[in-house]
Amino acid sequence: MAQLIGPVSTLAANLRGVNPGPRIYQFEQYQLLLETQPSQTQPERFQAQGAVLGVEPEGWELQFWLEAELIHSLRLDELGAFLVDGLPSGQYKLVLASPDQTTMIQIVAVDI
Repeated sequence: MAQLIGPVSTLAANLRGVNPGPRIYQFEQYQLLLETQPSQTQPERFQAQGAVLGVEPEGWELQFWLEAELIHSLRLDELGAFLVDGLPSGQYKLVLASPDQTTMIQIVAVDI
């Protein structure tokens, strides 16, 4: 399971419309930087962007699972960065996969 190592978004910050910045998760030898915000193109949907650190990103794929349904899958760019738009709200499980290995990123605290 991934561990949130900071910064932590607070209810007060969210209620005031303050973006608390990216959340950083540590799992195995990897770090996931994740920031979410409302989609600018799709009402009531969200955008997730960030990067995976600690991998050579070529060939790695990041999957967004909502319950047992794969909502979106994409390849990391050459720097390990990603951008996904149009995600429905929910608690996601992320899967980081390469041709040789799969790592489940159990993030139960991410509501987007």
